[in-house]
Amino acid sequence: MIKVAVIGCGYWGPNLIRNFIQIPESKVKYCCDLDEEKLKRIKSLYPEPKVTQDYQEVLNVWQRMSLFQKRPFQSLPRSIPETLGEKESA
Repeated sequence: MIKVAVIGCGYWGPNLIRNFIQIPESKVKYCCDLDEEKLKRIKSLYPEPKVTQDYQEVLNVWQRMSLFQKRPFQSLPRSIPETLGEKESA
């Protein structure tokens, strides 16, 4: 089972979440976005994943999951790549 976290639930986020939910071998565990309204929408569409505005919460458990974000890795806030270190982000 591949556990997935999606950071960024804007334009592409809901599509990524839907696609991963439809894959039997994956489980969406976290959805993260700063916009509370986007998280409410995600929760209404997909009640199972945990939603949070705190990306640090996701990063604290990311080693056990696949982390997906739409933005280029280089454009993430400086603290995210530093936290991930040498690990890869999709």
